[in-house]
Amino acid sequence: MSATLCENCQRQQQPPATGPGWTVHHGAAQMMLQRIEAASVAAIISDPPYASGAGTLLGALAKSSTKYQNSESKKLPELDGDSMLPEAWSAMMLSVAHQMRRVAMPGADVLMFCDWRSLSRLIEVLGGAGFQLRGTATWNKGNAARPNRNGFRSQTELILHARAPGKLARPKDVYLPGVFEYRTIQKGKLHMTQKPLELMRELVELAPPGATILDPFQGAATTGVAAIESGREYIGCESSAEYHAIAVERLQNRA
Repeated sequence: MSATLCENCQRQQQPPATGPGWTVHHGAAQMMLQRIEAASVAAIISDPPYASGAGTLLGALAKSSTKYQNSESKKLPELDGDSMLPEAWSAMMLSVAHQMRRVAMPGADVLMFCDWRSLSRLIEVLGGAGFQLRGTATWNKGNAARPNRNGFRSQTELILHARAPGKLARPKDVYLPGVFEYRTIQKGKLHMTQKPLELMRELVELAPPGATILDPFQGAATTGVAAIESGREYIGCESSAEYHAIAVERLQNRA
């Protein structure tokens, strides 16, 4: 039998890495999600590629290390899917969103990070896949975020909230704030756009205890660490071989 090659990196595709309460797949999300059982995840929490990060089209197509300019980012692997035309990004994300809808339990919550440029496209993608839009929350990154000359500091990111049709059984209701106050990670980053673990610990509380959380764009698996620490199970997907290896090591060591 011929070897199956990863669509992105053309390396020999490996079986998923597993550990107590977690499974992570290396490959494109739209392909890897096909391996997951239908109606099996209670929440989908992810930071997908924005394919923006610049004021011009050429800037959007630039390498991720050019967009996220700091000394920490330049040491890290490039991001997959971040240098795409808007139309290609929307097509890719819609394919992923349809698979997300298939694996989501009735009433499962979807939390997706985005910026002001990708918000409208992400709304169209999730709505087009059959999710019900619920609103947005804001992550305030603090004054350490980069300033913009004669404009606003790039101090916030948005979290788009959607939900699969139906009702999810919960032992109790959960109330999260509309604004999360956490500084960006300044040192020791494992991923260019790594989110604070404390922030993800709050977001995973939307899933019932013991339920499964999915991150189709897991990066360094911060969502996974937060999920497992809280007693929930976790499934992740990552197309970058370098970040997949980082995520597996991190989940094994819980750091």
